[in-house]
Amino acid sequence: MAFLKRLTSDKIIAIMATVISICALFTSVYQVRIERKQQYASMWPSLHIYSQTQLLPDSTQNFCGIKIMNKGVGPAIIKKVEIWYRGQICKDEEDLIQRVTADSVNEGEVINQIWEDRVLASNEEIEWIKVGGAINTKQFREALKGRNIHIRLEYASVYEERWEYNFNMGKKSIVKLSD
Repeated sequence: MAFLKRLTSDKIIAIMATVISICALFTSVYQVRIERKQQYASMWPSLHIYSQTQLLPDSTQNFCGIKIMNKGVGPAIIKKVEIWYRGQICKDEEDLIQRVTADSVNEGEVINQIWEDRVLASNEEIEWIKVGGAINTKQFREALKGRNIHIRLEYASVYEERWEYNFNMGKKSIVKLSD
């Protein structure tokens, strides 16, 4: 009771102001965390790899290829590219095409190379690899369907958040590597 008698209105106002200030500080810190998460989400890239095949009676029009699309809302910065064929790493896209179509005339082409630090804008789609001709198309399609081609892309957002995308026809996964 003696403590309450010593409290003056000035002391009560000072204590209340201190409590309110501490609450405001915690609220501000929490709000900054929410804004930062929202800011990161507004620049989130999401890469997707898919194959495309066209088989027509006229074999000169046939092709099989691989495309990449950034379906996210922010740019994707490619950090690492690995292409595997039958468990062995390929030097590059050309090496993959040569390995898959080794028994026939090579009618494959790399439309767009994917290299480290290449940026794919939001909603950008690029035709990456395209193999034409009846025999080559069949070989490349069978390699994809047989899960002989495995692609691993590591990419980042502008805030250096990193993901790993694994593509192996029918099995696709995206794993976040860091926060």
